[in-house]
Amino acid sequence: MHRFSAGPTERIIMPAGSLVDRTDLKVLCYCLRSAAFLLNSCFLLTQAQDIPVKLDPKWPLRGQTATLIPAGKPEIITCTWFRDEQVESKEIFTYIPSISDQENGPAFTGRETAGPNCSLAISRLTLNDTGIYIVRKTVRGGPEIGRAHVQVSESASALGAGAISGIVLGSLALASLAGTLLYSFFRK
Repeated sequence: MHRFSAGPTERIIMPAGSLVDRTDLKVLCYCLRSAAFLLNSCFLLTQAQDIPVKLDPKWPLRGQTATLIPAGKPEIITCTWFRDEQVESKEIFTYIPSISDQENGPAFTGRETAGPNCSLAISRLTLNDTGIYIVRKTVRGGPEIGRAHVQVSESASALGAGAISGIVLGSLALASLAGTLLYSFFRK
């Protein structure tokens, strides 16, 4: 695809050699999104198949990036991610893989990005990112829906040297007490 300016209108040469106005391309993207939304709405009338969603890493820490990876069929038309519940006000984004278009929703914070197979990556995690994440995929053969719980924890470095020393000494004291009790029990 090559871009060039021809007067006030930017034109794009598509791989087939035809010229397309930038406005026409925006209209085409809008039509594709509208068609995907309509198709998605029709699929909502049918029962969605539950799919697993993998969280990587399984126990994310504050400041890290967590990726939610939905399973399911690979022929994805659209996918929409939600935070906590499947309502429009909680929509993070809708992604159309065929044109790599991410349309951000009201719950988008600027830290979420769509990835391969409609994965959701959340960067610079905060404790407020803890919650349920829901993906609704429109695929050939019917809709799929998946859920994952993300529990963001404080980083391991949040424990001070005193807390770590206390844990180690407490563990040693408990082991010593258990050893003494076992020795006196079996000695008789």
